[in-house]
Amino acid sequence: MYTHTTMNTCAEQRSMGVASTSRPTVPLMPCRGPCFRGQAKPIRGRLAHASQLSQETLLASGRTGTNAGSGALGRLAQHETSRRIPDEESALPLYACLDGDILTPANKFAYYEALRSGLKALRALGINGISVDVYWGIVEGQRPGEYDWSAYKQLFALIRDEGFMAQVCLCFHGSDAVPLPAWVVAAGRANPDIFYSDRAGGRCCEYVSLGADEVPVLCGRTPLGCYRDLMLSFRRELGELVGDVIVDVTVGLGPDGELKYPAHPRDKRWTFPGVGEFQCYDKYMLSVLRACALQVDQPSWGLGGPHDAGSYCVWPSQTGFFHHQRGNWGSPYGRFFLQWYGDMLVQHADAVLGTAREVLVDGCGAGRGGGGGGGRGVGGASAAAGWLSSSTSAYYSICGASNGSSSSSYGCGSSSSSGFMSLSSSMSNSSSYGGSNGVLAGNGNSRASTGTVPWVAPGLPAMTAPSTPASAAAWAAWQGPPPTTGSPPSATSPWGSLYPPPSFSPSSASPLLSPAPPSPSAPVRLHAKLPGLYWWYNTASHAPELTAGYYNTANRDGYLPVMQVLARHGVSARLRSAELRSSELAPQACCDPERLIAAQRTAAAALHVPVGLENGSERFDDGALGRLESALFDTSTQQGIELPQVQSLVFSRMCDSMFEPANWGRFKDFVRRVRNRADTLVVPPCRGRQQVRQQQQALLLQQQQQAAAAAARQQQQQNQ
Repeated sequence: MYTHTTMNTCAEQRSMGVASTSRPTVPLMPCRGPCFRGQAKPIRGRLAHASQLSQETLLASGRTGTNAGSGALGRLAQHETSRRIPDEESALPLYACLDGDILTPANKFAYYEALRSGLKALRALGINGISVDVYWGIVEGQRPGEYDWSAYKQLFALIRDEGFMAQVCLCFHGSDAVPLPAWVVAAGRANPDIFYSDRAGGRCCEYVSLGADEVPVLCGRTPLGCYRDLMLSFRRELGELVGDVIVDVTVGLGPDGELKYPAHPRDKRWTFPGVGEFQCYDKYMLSVLRACALQVDQPSWGLGGPHDAGSYCVWPSQTGFFHHQRGNWGSPYGRFFLQWYGDMLVQHADAVLGTAREVLVDGCGAGRGGGGGGGRGVGGASAAAGWLSSSTSAYYSICGASNGSSSSSYGCGSSSSSGFMSLSSSMSNSSSYGGSNGVLAGNGNSRASTGTVPWVAPGLPAMTAPSTPASAAAWAAWQGPPPTTGSPPSATSPWGSLYPPPSFSPSSASPLLSPAPPSPSAPVRLHAKLPGLYWWYNTASHAPELTAGYYNTANRDGYLPVMQVLARHGVSARLRSAELRSSELAPQACCDPERLIAAQRTAAAALHVPVGLENGSERFDDGALGRLESALFDTSTQQGIELPQVQSLVFSRMCDSMFEPANWGRFKDFVRRVRNRADTLVVPPCRGRQQVRQQQQALLLQQQQQAAAAAARQQQQQNQ
């Protein structure tokens, strides 16, 4: 078996003389974020020389007569505390991501002056914006409900004064540098099941298990409620910057901020190219699994994950479940489990993104009982049943996702429009990729509108009863079955005694595939980060994607359900590991990052989801930068669908090695090449801020006219 050290050595040999600081730092371990472990960062010393680099860059730009150089030189001549207005966006904005230890867990700057010098150098280089990780453990770190934004306010003021746009990454996960809030960690010590667990009982304490999303396990609050409260505090405290300086918000959806299960942890349990392990053994996930197994009359399927899936570090051929020829992933149980496992992740994304859209885009207008996602989230209006457009239906037929039903669509299915999971139909090839309680169909079961009254759990504030079988099962694991409201479920109901089935009104449905229009209240764009799980991609089972929650195999597209959720909420996808090439990775691991990126972009293009790219490792060699450049401008045709232009690049990260002379020179040339090619692009009409505001005004006028017409029709019907 290849070891990580062996693969790094091979990568270094293939780099053909590139300095050791330029070689891939973690080219084969994309799930690994920055590890600081409390040691002093050498970036402070390196950034101390960044001011000299910026001056040299400005002078060189001035001699060549570029607008960027002259403008930046004039700005540097101003007083260092003067405010600067961020430039209008280019056709391809370039962001640089700050290192994760800019702020300490104590909410203090680790190196303010060095950071300012680094920002000046990046601005002189032509970088448009700065991406900042906003950690839950810093803002609400000490006590629940107490938010401290003081250090982040200083940071965003510095970014504004240096003339940058800002992209905020709301990080609801912990890291080695910044753990989860202390009170969340304390809740985990009292109830370890709030964290993900593997088969052996190993816990991942970096993110709260999505199985407990609607269970008040965090000092009387649900995890979804905590995420929502943090977003509300962000909007309240930094609202004056939103739309002018802060133009993009990436919503954290899991470990490392990515939508995934922690199947490949950063600790010593996993090493590349292991398949990872399923993370479904906390009591909340198991309770939902048991409930779903009962729905398909297979109670033994609800006892846990696959018994023959191996451990973290094994290869697919060493397991009975992932084997490419006779693996049980294609058995009825395998399809059931993988469908459920992936659907839970999609539901989580739907709930969190619905909350983000309501709070950050729609301006906090909707109540807690909003209709999106069958009441699971807090999204706005009741969402659609999801009839597919002709182009998308063609794509489904191309990739084999639709076989047996012309009306089958993710989240709705052909056999049931209100079931939690149309598992029986999915196992009979009807392609109901996760009926998922209207995660995508969004049955519009707004508790506020159907007359459901709040109920009180013992010792907790009033809250709404669980709205889905999944959340009801999680409640049962916490304190027993919740009281139901409305008419009792019938004995023949597929929902059993868990909770009465939600109503579905076809009249309230709206098409899924139409991207959400910009909101009249705030010109801010939402993004979601997807992982780059490229090893074993050229095998039938795609084992790393399965353990991470993506039911993506050689004959099934697992990214379409996720993209459909993003399209529904008007969220763009950020794809990682865009700098990697298959030729530089170990052939034994069947890696194919190019095909993975192409498949993700094709699914996004089919559903009109904008895409941004991000590198997965800190590399400054010509090979990585060249691959990143080619990926940025790739508009080829995949499976009959033309890939649209990538909308942005986030370069991760502003690290120590960036400012080494050789690396800085290569990075400067890369930015110049990208800028020159981007100048030939046309800015999409929805990108410029003035155009955004005009679209918002037109949308508001259209909504008012539609409301007036609806009121007139209702009045006419009453008169008749």
